[in-house]
Amino acid sequence: MRALLAVLSVLGAIAVAGRLAGALLRALGRTAEHVAADHAADSRARRGDLTGLAEAGAWRTEARRRRRNAWLVGAFWAALLVVPLYASWPTYVFSAYALLWVVERVARRPG
Repeated sequence: MRALLAVLSVLGAIAVAGRLAGALLRALGRTAEHVAADHAADSRARRGDLTGLAEAGAWRTEARRRRRNAWLVGAFWAALLVVPLYASWPTYVFSAYALLWVVERVARRPG
């Protein structure tokens, strides 16, 4: 029973670490998008393009919101990975995370 629990714990930790890595990559992409939106807004402001400035401002606001949400998702997955280590029963928590593999397979199933 302990060996099965250990295997499930490792699989669960890998599942959460993979989702954390994906979330951090998305957050980096959103950060790049935000930098591009800032640059576009600054460029349009320097040229005096009022219509373009309004569009770039909307793009900047949306990019900022998406970047914040991406980093919050990354923080959530990081917390799920770190917090159980301070509990007295991390093996059981990480074993429960192994269900993420099943959820991922069901979500990817066509139809």
